[in-house]
Amino acid sequence: MDDGVPVNMAQRVLGHEHASTTLQLYTRRTLDHQRILKALDDDDDDGLCQPVR
Repeated sequence: MDDGVPVNMAQRVLGHEHASTTLQLYTRRTLDHQRILKALDDDDDDGLCQPVR
């Protein structure tokens, strides 16, 4: 998730029935508030965080 992979894609690759399982196993809380702010303000136009249409 930290690298911008959508949770539903990781869920499929890992073979989890529910996305919540993937989130519980592979996400963690961070105390690095700057990293969170940087992710939210990502000006990269790599298309990883774009909504699916």
